[in-house]
Amino acid sequence: GKSTTIGRLLYDSESITDDRVEEIQKYAEELKRRFEFAYFLDALEEERREQMTIESTRVFFKGKERLYTIIDSPGHKEFLKNMLTGASQAEAAIVIVSAREGIEEQTRRHIFLLKLLGIERLVVAVNKMDAVGYRKEIFEKVREELTRFLESLGFDLRRISFVPISALEGDNVYRPSKHMPWAKSTLIECLEALEVESRELDKPLRFVVQDVY
Repeated sequence: GKSTTIGRLLYDSESITDDRVEEIQKYAEELKRRFEFAYFLDALEEERREQMTIESTRVFFKGKERLYTIIDSPGHKEFLKNMLTGASQAEAAIVIVSAREGIEEQTRRHIFLLKLLGIERLVVAVNKMDAVGYRKEIFEKVREELTRFLESLGFDLRRISFVPISALEGDNVYRPSKHMPWAKSTLIECLEALEVESRELDKPLRFVVQDVY
């Protein structure tokens, strides 16, 4: 859902050229697959074939009020070192949680690593709301469970926002969703509301081991 969410942000904000859209449409037709917004980010042939992010990818994105550098980092544990490489350069994080599957082991693992890296500002996007009928109680259940986990790690909940979305259908990502009138904000509004200050550098040395030979 990560690459699809970012691809949807880029597409709905008209940050993608028509040529690029046509290229992805042609590629999807060749594979006899549905058009995937994730293809805007997953540039490697293996990533597109396996439908997963392997390498961290940087894209530049103009929001309604700010300019962003978005780092699309892999979620699967096999590529954890690549996730760490991308996350170590971030000032804030979007954590994607599936409304259908709920909070999984990798969700907890990634949040723990974000805390370890000193990233305190999070936007938790509860994705695939279309798969659960856009039901508010499903969103609230995920939010409450994850809030308890965040508190156990010592996160300041005032720096964390939750937003229900459907990246595939475009609900509540860049534009409000008619299916979720109960939603308080969209994903882009949560990003624009982030208060990001310079990260403190006067700390013990930490660095990421990107590979082992």
